[in-house]
Amino acid sequence: MKTTDEHTIAVEVHPAVKEFISTIVGTTVIEPIRNSDFYHKIVSFGESKNLRKKGGKYRFGTYETISLKINANFDNETILSKNMGSLIGQEIFESFRNTFVSYIMDAIRKGVEHETDAIRDFCTIYGICTSPKTLKTLKNVWYRSKKRNEQTVLC
Repeated sequence: MKTTDEHTIAVEVHPAVKEFISTIVGTTVIEPIRNSDFYHKIVSFGESKNLRKKGGKYRFGTYETISLKINANFDNETILSKNMGSLIGQEIFESFRNTFVSYIMDAIRKGVEHETDAIRDFCTIYGICTSPKTLKTLKNVWYRSKKRNEQTVLC
C-alpha cells in the first residue's frame, strides 16, 4: 500500500560522511528539499521495480547511521528495503566525494605543499575526526579520484 507520508529511512554512511553531514546540516537527519535533484533521485529509487536487485555496500568496512526524512509515495516494503538505504548512502557518498576532491584540488592550485595538509584542513573545516583510519580512507578517496582524472585526460 502506497502512502504519501513522511518516511524515515535509515542510511549507513562512513563515519567521516556522518561528521561532514552533521557539520553542514547541523544534525544527522537529512530532509531533502522537494523538487531538488537529490529528492528526485530518492523518489526514483523508491519507484524502481528493480530496487531489490540494485544496491549493495560500497567499499568501507565501518558504517554509522544517519536518517533521511522524505514525503513521497512509497510502500512500506520499499522503505524497509536495505537496498534503498544503500543506494541513498552511495549517492550521499558521491556528493561528499565530489566536495572533498574539489576542496583538495583547489587547495593544491592555491599552493598547499602536501596533499595530506589539504586533507587535514578539510577535516578541520568540516568537523571530521582525523584518526589514522579516517585519514587513510580520505587519502585513498583522493588517490583514486586523481587516478580517475589522469585516465580521463589520457582518453
